[in-house]
Amino acid sequence: MNFSKVRLSSFLIGSAVCSALLFESASYGYSAAVTAVDEINMGKDLPFTHPYVEIPQPPSSKDYTIKTPGDFNLSIGGYLGAEVGVINQEDIFKQTGLDRPPLTSPPGQRGWSPQSGFETSGNLNISASKRFDDQEYGAVVQLNANPSPTSGGNTDIGSMAYLYGKGKYGLFEAGSSDGAENTLVVSPRKIARATGGIDSNWTDWIRSVAMFGADNQNVSFPSFIIFPYLPYTLDFEKSANKFTYYTPIYNGFSFGLSYVPDVNSVGTRYVQNYKYSPHGYGNVWEGGVKYETSVTKDLGVKVSLTGQLGDAKSFTYQKDPISKSGTWTNPEEVNSLGSYELAGQLSYRGLTFAASYSNWGNSGTLKNRPLLYGMKKQGNFWTAGVAYVYNEKLGVSVTYMASRRAGFPTTVAKTATENIVLGYDPDGGSTVNNSNNYNGFQNISVGVDYQVIPGLMPYLEWTGFRLSSPIPLVKTNKGGVIMCGAKIKF
Repeated sequence: MNFSKVRLSSFLIGSAVCSALLFESASYGYSAAVTAVDEINMGKDLPFTHPYVEIPQPPSSKDYTIKTPGDFNLSIGGYLGAEVGVINQEDIFKQTGLDRPPLTSPPGQRGWSPQSGFETSGNLNISASKRFDDQEYGAVVQLNANPSPTSGGNTDIGSMAYLYGKGKYGLFEAGSSDGAENTLVVSPRKIARATGGIDSNWTDWIRSVAMFGADNQNVSFPSFIIFPYLPYTLDFEKSANKFTYYTPIYNGFSFGLSYVPDVNSVGTRYVQNYKYSPHGYGNVWEGGVKYETSVTKDLGVKVSLTGQLGDAKSFTYQKDPISKSGTWTNPEEVNSLGSYELAGQLSYRGLTFAASYSNWGNSGTLKNRPLLYGMKKQGNFWTAGVAYVYNEKLGVSVTYMASRRAGFPTTVAKTATENIVLGYDPDGGSTVNNSNNYNGFQNISVGVDYQVIPGLMPYLEWTGFRLSSPIPLVKTNKGGVIMCGAKIKF
């Protein structure tokens, strides 16, 4: 696999600098408690609760708890991280600005984006719960604790808000939360260390993965499968408003099912009334089944089958890329949502192996227009990973992902007065293309972290990536990102 080379000297110098900074930070005292699951997931911006359907425990018993006047238990937790990033990518992707003008100045001067930097990020989790007999109900809110938009560009004050109730018959959730599919899957992304491996925040450090035309327009992430999620979760709002039910675990089996009325609807009616999306899904059912067992005292097995089904909204867009108003295209039919992911994990003492395969079929592609350049409407990915935890403190992982995608309707400006749908025949037609060209993506990530004291985890991660496309006017990126930092869970 021909990933772009990352200079060994730069990596070693970066590692040495990070190590020095992190050992210094470890000299300060922090008091917090972290569970085994928390230790593995500290590097990721995960939801507050991790149901895993054994009558879950939102919030964590390790969070700080206060009694409210309504006799609710109010729990507060969260994390804060500081990270240094170093980027190695294609020169043309180092420019600043969304329109990406031609390079007129040498690297390091105006028109070029810094290829290293420092960032902080965090979130604050608040949960109110009340118990009676063997039942519990409450509410969970996750707030973005950043003095700016998140690294991914989210300007909303919160990322989750939902009600829940649980008892001997299972767990029910209603609101903006993760769905059953994302909770049940045992993907390699769940075992990755540091910032999350193939599910890490490496894309926050680069401005684009692909560009179109002579004026270098940005090609949106959904034209490729960059992260190991199913279509609705990856392309739209994985925290869309939904109803979810999880069963208790029975003989190692657990089941979950979510219903999402509209994947573009998150939070209040404001989004539904005033924000338009050119595509999406409705009446989405997502869920799955997970089986977990211990073969011996040291050997464990997990298997999951998850999926998503739903109706596709029609696709329409503005013809004029300059005025952003006026003429709209007629709505076009879109293929409905249908996808699955089969995943498994095998663990022996501190060592865990995991792999998954996902197929999307032609979900989300235009129904009555053929693709050009020998592309076939499709979407699929496979992942693999191995992680090792030593003495419940040191963690190391290697994760890999490869994906194929063709046909996601992305608009780009063909001329100053005409938008087109990237990769599609502008003259329409219904010819089926049986060739197998696609937009490709590969990603490998190596991460290491160490729990210095409970709640404090420094880490170092390198992620290499490579993209490809058969569309002649599309330029694709390749390179590597080094991320070094520390996170405090409280």
